[in-house]
Amino acid sequence: TVLKENTNLRVLVVGHTDNVGNATDNYKSGLDYARQIRYYLLKNGDVANNRIRATSQGEAQSIATNGSERGRLLNKRIEVIFEPIN
Repeated sequence: TVLKENTNLRVLVVGHTDNVGNATDNYKSGLDYARQIRYYLLKNGDVANNRIRATSQGEAQSIATNGSERGRLLNKRIEVIFEPIN
């Protein structure tokens, strides 16, 4: 709805992971998660594909400790960021 009503916006979907495993695999996992959300938005949101991008930060931007199960769960997340189209 936000994208339909604001044609001057696009969405960046960012995947994040915990630090279990290696950094390359975590980057790929984060990108897979973000791509799944992008696909869902494209199929259900009636928005042009050039207005939704998917990327990954992997394990690089933790918001909690990876030393506990709860912290690792918090670090596994998707962020949806609205950006103006230049």
